Amino acid sequence: GPGRLQAGLRRLNAFLAEGKSPYELAPLMIWRIKQVAQIHDMLAEGVSEGEIRSMLGISPYALRQASEVARRWSASDITRAMTACADCERGIKGSALEPEKVLEKAVIMICS
Repeated sequence: GPGRLQAGLRRLNAFLAEGKSPYELAPLMIWRIKQVAQIHDMLAEGVSEGEIRSMLGISPYALRQASEVARRWSASDITRAMTACADCERGIKGSALEPEKVLEKAVIMICS
């Protein structure tokens, strides 16, 4: 997340070193960011965690992880992350850049 650029790049490089494909990592990252954004908005509207869990159909563990992130991130952090995800999705599908670089660019944008 924001302010954790080195950790984000280390994690990305570790996944790539394990043989994970950008084509499998990008959708997971995008899904997670969208989940955090949803929870961020719901919490801001005063929706309880129990209601969020029920509405999104996620496990208590997943809710706890995502809500911790959602509480730490500001609205501008969420906007920046969502923009990075949209750029990543477009880039993975049709950029001249290598898919690894497209994903790295997204991580840099999210974590800066």
